[in-house]
Formats: sequence, structure tokens, C-alpha cells
Amino acid sequence: ATGGEATLAADLVLDETVAVMPGKEVTLDLNGKTVKNNSNSSAFDVYGSLVLNGEGTVDGGEGGDNNAVWSRPGAKLTINGGTYTVGADANGSGNSTIYTTGGDVVINGGTFSSAAKYAGRYWTINKQNGSAGKVEIYGGTFPGFDPANPNTDDETTYVAEGYVSVETDGVWTVLPGVKDAAALKAVFAEGGVVALANDLVLDRSLSVPAGAE
Repeated sequence: ATGGEATLAADLVLDETVAVMPGKEVTLDLNGKTVKNNSNSSAFDVYGSLVLNGEGTVDGGEGGDNNAVWSRPGAKLTINGGTYTVGADANGSGNSTIYTTGGDVVINGGTFSSAAKYAGRYWTINKQNGSAGKVEIYGGTFPGFDPANPNTDDETTYVAEGYVSVETDGVWTVLPGVKDAAALKAVFAEGGVVALANDLVLDRSLSVPAGAE
């Protein structure tokens, strides 16, 4: 309610939504703990600014119109890690794990999943059609959901420019994209995890030096 920085010291069960109020800035370290939402709304409702750091779990709950985090108009939500889940509604249909109705959402890492489908799809990261919010994804893992194909009316992709969504066994991962031989050479020399963004033609061999991965 007042803003500030905090670290979870224990698992929490919420009987009502916890809100970041307009104009307030909150940074929360999940610290390996779990927040379980027992209300029929969101675990976290963001009107101001919320930054989520560290490993841990935010479970949006089930049985109603549930979300792990809801970004309201004018809000800023930044997720740097953790696990985010949500269960089905009272009819067994899927809910959105991260939902924006006008707030900006930046995802740099974490794992995001929804337990059930709605209209044949998982709506894990969902932006309300016609809303002003922007979703930018720079990293993360998404079982059953492709951030490059969100299937909304006014967004063709949530993946940030220069990044690529890669699928393995029904799980999509967002990675930095390599578009040219020079960039690939730099990765081979320094190490890192990337994805090819297009076909490449190499005019010389590339080597991975000792100590690089």
C-alpha cells in the first residue's frame, strides 16, 4: 500500500488481493517462497509499479476469475524471475496467469503456465484487446504458450525486438536472437545461450575457446 522494498520470509496464503496503489513503487524478492491466492481475483493487483525478483512461486489460485498478477491501466510490472501459475475458473476454463488491461508488462525471466485452456488455447500472458498496455518479453519459459503468437486482435507478438521464441516439446523459451555471423562469432568467443534468428552463411570456422560455454 505504501511502496518500498521487501523480501518474503515465509510462504503466504492470501485471502484477498494485495494491491500496489497508484503512484507507489514496490520491489519484492520472492526468496524461494510461495504466495498462494485463495481469493477469486488476482494474487497481486498492480496500479503503480511492481518489480518481482528471485526464485519462488506466485500461484494465482483457482475457482474464479483468477490471475497471478494483474497490471492495470498506467501500471508497470517487471518480472525478473520466479514461477507463476494459475488454475481454472469455476467452469474448468483457463485463466490468464499474467493479465494486463492497460499496464505495461516487461518479462526478463521466469516460468509461466496456466492449468487449463480457454477456447482451445492457454492464455498464459494475456493483454486485453484494445487496451493501451505493452507486453515485452526478453526471457522466460512458457509451457503450452508461444509468446511470439499470442493470438490477440491487436498484438502479433510479445517477444521483444532482437529475441526469438524457441519451442521444444511444447515448451517455448525466449532467447536472444543471432542474426549474423559476426554476432554468432562473438557468442562462440564469450559463451552464452542464444537462438538463430535466420539462416547464416559462414566464410570461416567458428571455435569455442577453452572455458567458454
